[in-house]
Amino acid sequence: MNKLKVNSHFCEIKTGNINYKESTIKSLLAINKNGNFCQIVPAQTVCSFLQAFVALEQTLDAQSNNTSFSEKPQLEFLIRLYGTKQINAALDRAELKTGKNMALLICAHKSRQKLNALFSKAQKELEFAGQKFQLGANKKELMKLYRVSNAQLQSMKGEKNALEKLIIEKNSLVVFQT
Repeated sequence: MNKLKVNSHFCEIKTGNINYKESTIKSLLAINKNGNFCQIVPAQTVCSFLQAFVALEQTLDAQSNNTSFSEKPQLEFLIRLYGTKQINAALDRAELKTGKNMALLICAHKSRQKLNALFSKAQKELEFAGQKFQLGANKKELMKLYRVSNAQLQSMKGEKNALEKLIIEKNSLVVFQT
């Protein structure tokens, strides 16, 4: 479990199992009312908690500065997390399969108390059970997903968390890509 204050929001991110079914999206939409931010993504598509925190920070900044690609913060988060302006591409990458999935649950709220209640509610309603998962262990799949070449990775030889740094940098530049 990871907690952090991002801009004016408190956020919590946790890995775990989710029992994904048709009603999951409806439940997620119902949770995302009254200033709540809640999103789920497949854990194997994220290299680190830092990647998710950076995407959330960029989302909240873009929303507050009216520079977002999407009116919905949850979609904006996916765009920032996956480094694409194409909403359909971001949704494809975030797609969970029906049944059990290892996922990341991301929640944020301006109030710490409301965040705790939101996270508990999301876990219950989304049938999310926290479980440890080593983010970034699937290096080759992540390199393919984020279009990181071996040459790019080699250029960072000796850097700690080189893949994480490359993915975050590439995703941060999505604003400038055409």
